[in-house]
Amino acid sequence: MDDCSPDNTPEVAKAFVDKRIKYIRNDSNVGHLKNYNKGISLSSGKYVWLISADDLIRTNYILDRYVTLMESNPQVGFVFCPAIELLNDTDHGVEKWTYHGPEDCVFEGKKFVHKLLGGCCIPAAGVMVRKECYENVGLFPTDLVFGEDWYMWSSFAFQYDVGYLSEPMVSYRKHDDSITNILSRRDYGILITCDFSVLWRIREEAIRNKICDIAELCIEAIHDRAITKYSAVYGPDDSSINRDEARGYIAKAVSDAYYVRKICALLDVNNGDYHYGRGDFKLASMFYRSAFMANPYSFKIFAKYVLVKAGKPGALIRSFSARNKRIPFGNEKTDNLLI
Repeated sequence: MDDCSPDNTPEVAKAFVDKRIKYIRNDSNVGHLKNYNKGISLSSGKYVWLISADDLIRTNYILDRYVTLMESNPQVGFVFCPAIELLNDTDHGVEKWTYHGPEDCVFEGKKFVHKLLGGCCIPAAGVMVRKECYENVGLFPTDLVFGEDWYMWSSFAFQYDVGYLSEPMVSYRKHDDSITNILSRRDYGILITCDFSVLWRIREEAIRNKICDIAELCIEAIHDRAITKYSAVYGPDDSSINRDEARGYIAKAVSDAYYVRKICALLDVNNGDYHYGRGDFKLASMFYRSAFMANPYSFKIFAKYVLVKAGKPGALIRSFSARNKRIPFGNEKTDNLLI
């Protein structure tokens, strides 16, 4: 699939004399997602494997291993393996986020979704999918400019099990002109919004499949991602985001105003906890009040607000209650500066 590349791809493709190879060139550049979907729609085989031009296959037996696993396990919708990081044509070892243990196995799909709530843990270059998955579940959503593969693997896992081969048989190339880096330079907020959007869409899939626990965990995952993944950009650098920007990203990704308020309330609680841990009761009070206004039915938020307003007596009560677990206040100290 040549997405109207400006180089000599047509000449290179014509040099392959093999009837199994089909070269298709788009009349204009349509973008990688529409190009993926076009290729999937045109494919006639039982399995589909999307491999970008900058990634590498490391072994000559990977296809045999993939097909053997899939043929032996008809309930498996896709199979993948860990990836080796390739930087400046030099191997830098297994990408830790793609590694799921030393044993080959088949994961129960719905349980694997729980892994995916923490982020995309599957290298796109190493995934082979049954064609029926795309036919039954759908193609790549073209309105997602980032994280679309993460969403697809999650959607498939709701319906199928997931095959895993522990040997790293593909290389994942990192370079300045990757889609992630291009988007990051253009507008880092796009990446943040898409991350939130993927988790919100996974929640919608969970609701459609009547899996309430995953639906609830998706809300927590959006909150956790705002706290942990982007803690590095809270500092005074070029990609820093402030509290209002974070709320804006969440509002763009989450289509339900109630949950926007709920997630933002959780963020304010974390801000309150941070400032409380520093002994700044005034700022802690401000954040707890904001959280309580957004979520007035939370006893935990109400208790934190009342006790911080009470000053030192409230702090003693909170400390005593937390030690005795009478009120689940959570961690009294945090190492990250929150938004």
